[in-house]
Amino acid sequence: MSIMDTVFPAKVKFDGIKIDMHKGEDISPVLCQDQYVEFRLKERIPNKKHTMILNVPAGFDIETTGTDKGAFMYKWQMVFGEYLISGRTWDEWCYLMEAIQRAYKFRIETIGRGRKQHKVVHTFILWIANQGYEFQFMYRRKWNGGHIVGVDDRTGAMDVFADRMRSPLKTMLTFDGSETGIITVYDALKFSHSLGQLAKDYGLTKKAKKTLPDGTVVSDLDYTIKRVVATKLNFEEESYCDADVAILYEWAHYYLEAYVRQNHIAPMTSTGIIRYAVTES
Repeated sequence: MSIMDTVFPAKVKFDGIKIDMHKGEDISPVLCQDQYVEFRLKERIPNKKHTMILNVPAGFDIETTGTDKGAFMYKWQMVFGEYLISGRTWDEWCYLMEAIQRAYKFRIETIGRGRKQHKVVHTFILWIANQGYEFQFMYRRKWNGGHIVGVDDRTGAMDVFADRMRSPLKTMLTFDGSETGIITVYDALKFSHSLGQLAKDYGLTKKAKKTLPDGTVVSDLDYTIKRVVATKLNFEEESYCDADVAILYEWAHYYLEAYVRQNHIAPMTSTGIIRYAVTES
């Protein structure tokens, strides 16, 4: 048995319920997952901060189209527990996140006084692939008078922990520029060189792909096609998008089982996994 086998629990396969916000489908079932409870995460500096993680696997992914002047998002999909929610605009995603915030009350509290004072962070981990790219579409995203923000508008400071320039490991996003709503964003590709490899190592969903007559293996999604919000996707394209977040769900489930539910220090890279496995063996 390898070190990796001693760390991780059995693999699971995502088989959730789909909700399309762009078609006006109801998101209220997403907000009623009462079986989820919070777990306390062990901190590297004890007695200074407690992190309470919601026991729900979650992943987020976007599809973009590139132009001569830049790129824009035309579709997003997110898994939150047993639901796969999708939409076509940032306003729809922001509305979903605001609703989740209200339902689960993510926040930062200050507990105690004097030397015993410490912060308690109530949050959930949202996994994305290639955070350095996708975060550029997410931060300072304004909607309905509020905004999700990763940058302090007054100081320009960003609540990001990175291993190098444009390579964030962990990002804390808030809903309104304060500490009332907290999302902890981790990058799944820090644990594997590709989403396909992550699926092979930790999950049961296969990365959507097809083989051409000449034997070339390509993605099911043809990125040479220019798509916009109004572009209708066929079944194969929708399946490709769904598979990506299903992989993130399965990885998130592993992570919760192996670290959060065991009250262990949570690694942020594949190196951290090996370091943890060696110290525990």
